[in-house]
This record gives sequence, C-alpha cells and structure tokens, in this order.
Amino acid sequence: MAKRKLVGEILIGNEGLREEQLAECLEIQKQDGRRIGEVLVEKGYVTESALLEALSIQNGILYLDRIDESVVDKDLLTQVPLAFAKKNKMIPLYADDGIVTVAVADPLNIQPLDDIGLLLHRDVEMVLTREKNIIDAINLYYHHDAHAAEKVVEEMREEERERGEVYNILEEETEDLMDVVEKAPIIKLINTIIFQAVKERAS
Repeated sequence: MAKRKLVGEILIGNEGLREEQLAECLEIQKQDGRRIGEVLVEKGYVTESALLEALSIQNGILYLDRIDESVVDKDLLTQVPLAFAKKNKMIPLYADDGIVTVAVADPLNIQPLDDIGLLLHRDVEMVLTREKNIIDAINLYYHHDAHAAEKVVEEMREEERERGEVYNILEEETEDLMDVVEKAPIIKLINTIIFQAVKERAS
C-alpha cells in the first residue's frame, strides 16, 4: 500500500512551494502547534485554494472552486439550522443515491459532518471549498428569496380576504398593541423585515 503524501510534499510538487519555505513553516508549527497549512497560508507561501486542492489530493476528496446555485438543494437547507451551518462553516449541497454531499472548508472537522448525517438521516460525504465560498453560499441560499417580506404581506392580505376582514393596523387605535403583535402573520412579517435588515447591514 502506497504511503499517503504529506500536504507539504504535494504543495512542493504541484504548487511551487519551496523546501526552505516549508521548513520555515514547520518550525513555526512546532512552536505554536497550529496546522502546517494554516501557517503556509498566513505566510503567503500558498493560497487557501492551493492548500485545499492539496488536501483534496491527499484525501481523495473533490475540490470545488465555487458553489453554483444549480448544485444547492434548497430543501436540504431547511433541515440544517442556519446557526449550525454558520458555526461549522459547512453547507449541504445535494443528495444522490441517499448520500448527501456537504461542502466544508476543513476536512478534519468531522464531528459536525456526522451531526448533519444524523439530522438528515442519511450518509454524508464532503467536498472541499474555500471558507468564503461557504459563507457566501449560506448567505445567498438559506434566504434566497429577496421578496420574502412582500410575500408575507400578500399572504396576510389573502388571509384577510378569505375571512372577509378588512383592517389597517396603522390606523386602528382601539386594538391593543400586544394583540396585534401576537398575530402570527405580523410576527412572520416583522421577523422577515428584521432579518433582511440584518442581512443588508442596515442600522
């Protein structure tokens, strides 16, 4: 059985990393205990993409240079909490033959990957991509409908029409404010507006 190549060896062979640069970073690694890849990227000797490509070769994992919307199954996203995806910097992409492919930036961060498998009740496999790609995909595809607030308003209007009720919250002075905010459509609308404001970094 062939011995698995070290990341440094792959980077020297494929990405033009010099042996003296690798030796320097190995010394730094001994001092602070960080991963060699993190040190190499910090020193500017390799890019994050080059490191991930080397890790994909080392571990036999597919590397994605970018995440296209065409490979993101929005239904899967509803089953994996947003906070979990952001915290662990991973996002489920699609399912094929009962196996869910998950994009990750750290192939050694295995436990959250297992947790996704438990959440989805399926086997999972990883693909590697840059952390920025994952964060961008989370921001784009978890809340991809830019007209969510308008849709909620329309749903509220439709409910009013179906019940034969016509009311205007802003002009209604006799209804207690707590009664207003307890209405499910209002809560949904407010939550949507607040989320969109945070997403767009409004004050």
